[in-house]
Amino acid sequence: MSGSFKKLGELYEQEVHGISLGETWIGASATAGHDRFTVTLEEIKGVQNEAKAVAALLRQAHTQLVDLRARVEAVRADAVKDGMRVSDQGVVAFDTARSTKGEHTAYVHDPDFQESARAKAGEWAEHIREAVKAVSDADDGIRLALQ
Repeated sequence: MSGSFKKLGELYEQEVHGISLGETWIGASATAGHDRFTVTLEEIKGVQNEAKAVAALLRQAHTQLVDLRARVEAVRADAVKDGMRVSDQGVVAFDTARSTKGEHTAYVHDPDFQESARAKAGEWAEHIREAVKAVSDADDGIRLALQ
């Protein structure tokens, strides 16, 4: 868009604004026209700068969101490696299907093991919530910047 506005500005400066600069149009109407054409030309240049700023903001936002998404995926992968099952909604639980026979037996029969598994699942759930919240906060910041 910035490039398109630059071309438009150059065309406007040459074909419209330039008319008021020559000696073929003189008088009060030429002065008034020149002043208005100058304002319009400056507005076109301003829009070009704004388009550049929005493009830079969108590039930065994309980079930030990609990084934060990777962080969410990494935290989830770490939780799975630590023996947790993570649903698509971020619910974390001890993964009995992937546990060893000894872990499964302990999980079924040992209340202390169950409690530690629940606590570990809670810790992982909190890590995932924090990572997702960072994405949400970034999204809110991007929305505000674009507004």
